[in-house]
Amino acid sequence: MHTDPEILALLALGEPAGTDADRAHTEGCLECAATLEAFTGAAAAGRSSSSVPTLVSPHERVWEQVARAVAAEAAAPVRPVASVAPVRPGASASQAALASPAESVEQLAGSVRPRPRRSRLPVRWLALAAAVVLAATVGGVATTLALQPRDGSTPGPGVSVLARVALTALPDWPGASGDAVVESNGSTTSMVISVNAATDRPDAYREVWLLSADLTKLVSLGLLAGDSGTFAIPADIDMSQYSIVDVSSEPLDGNPAHSSDSIVRGSFSS
Repeated sequence: MHTDPEILALLALGEPAGTDADRAHTEGCLECAATLEAFTGAAAAGRSSSSVPTLVSPHERVWEQVARAVAAEAAAPVRPVASVAPVRPGASASQAALASPAESVEQLAGSVRPRPRRSRLPVRWLALAAAVVLAATVGGVATTLALQPRDGSTPGPGVSVLARVALTALPDWPGASGDAVVESNGSTTSMVISVNAATDRPDAYREVWLLSADLTKLVSLGLLAGDSGTFAIPADIDMSQYSIVDVSSEPLDGNPAHSSDSIVRGSFSS
């Protein structure tokens, strides 16, 4: 029997939940360990933007997606969860989406690897993942979903613009556009992201990444609620090494890796 998801959610928040047997099982079970990792990533994303003092409600689209998922699960017959199957190389156009615009990066081969698509987690687990993020917020930190969007062209008082780049649509997102602005207030550095995508895909959210120029390394800055947001850039990130900005569409499958479904991308080195 697998560890109860509620216990995994509490462990992700650092709570002393469960028994020794629960924790031992989680360490030795690939499925439970993966779920705990996903919950821990959600909590980390919530804590990553603790410098933002104002909390706002999550975008209405988040709750609409949860409601659709609940309705779909209620209507569907109970059946075994399918086993994990790796994505076939070149199986879909979304894998080619990690190929960069011509003016920034020409080659992808063997760099940011597409992740295997797991079966969708039960709605109850998705709700727990949302609860992990909300718990981090209530604990005194603002989640990335709580970042207040603003016009990236208008920095606040005492803020200087260090760099700016236009974000270009990837093949699966024709017509999408955006921009990224790196700002500094003298003590911290942040990035303001704006994205204009004509089509929103259901049961997915947007995530902002920094990629190395050769696409072998990537760092997540957090989740993008709506069309714009501000993200703190960690002090240990060298922007000369992570010069590519990428905004991806991520499925609600509990997998924290990049989905290979990039919406827009731009390079500060171009």
